[in-house]
Amino acid sequence: MTTSTALVGSMEASEELLLDSLLSELNEEDIIEGLDTVEPIIVVAATATAAAPIEVESDESLLDDAIAEAELKTAKAELYADQKSPAVGEGEVPEALTKGAKAKKSKKVKKAAEEGAEPKAPKEPKAPMATLVNTKPGALLKIRLGAKLADYLTFNVADMEEQSEQKRANFIDKMNDPDAIADKVREKVLQFFSWMLKADKPNEVIRRALVVLKRDGELTSGDKGNLQLDLLAKPYSLGTARSQANQVFMLFPLLEITMKEKGKMVANPDSTLLMTANAMLGL
Repeated sequence: MTTSTALVGSMEASEELLLDSLLSELNEEDIIEGLDTVEPIIVVAATATAAAPIEVESDESLLDDAIAEAELKTAKAELYADQKSPAVGEGEVPEALTKGAKAKKSKKVKKAAEEGAEPKAPKEPKAPMATLVNTKPGALLKIRLGAKLADYLTFNVADMEEQSEQKRANFIDKMNDPDAIADKVREKVLQFFSWMLKADKPNEVIRRALVVLKRDGELTSGDKGNLQLDLLAKPYSLGTARSQANQVFMLFPLLEITMKEKGKMVANPDSTLLMTANAMLGL
């Protein structure tokens, strides 16, 4: 107890001597000017006991501990990484990189194979569809009838027996000659044979003319003629009825469906086309 008291007293005396020495070095003006800026110095006396002495670690010791801890964490991270990832030997390439390289190689091989292969032959352009715009009417009729040309261009029973190739050729030539057959009549020829080939809805004027011919046995001309009156009942206008009736009066004799008489046309009993047309219309 006496020893502790003596130690404390010795420390207090040393502190007083130190403070007196500092004050003596400062003059009075320095003390006054520094009162506002210098924070008061609080000196805390540490009481040391023999049983629990206070030890203060140096900065160098703390730095050594921090370095050691960091090295330990680094070693653990490397150990965990080695356990999760398969080892890659010296000179080996990771699998993720080899996959990308293989994909690029396969594309190059495919491209090289395509370039080395024989070029495909270009498709031949399709021929344009034959129409009255780009084909003559006679040639267009031959194209449409095709292999059935001889069957449909046989106009009467006598032609069937004779197999007149020259008569069919003459008809095609007439179709190609704008002076031999009027344009509207040539169009009706194509319409007539297209209907017979496809068996679809016939031209309305041709249908009515065939019905009147079957009903009356003849077609009469003029504004009071049976065909024109039937067309007016459609109703067609007077001008349209007149022009359409005139076209029929040129069409039917051309196809040998009718025979001309004074002021009228009568049915041709030997007409193969008339027989076929009446059967298609159910007449």
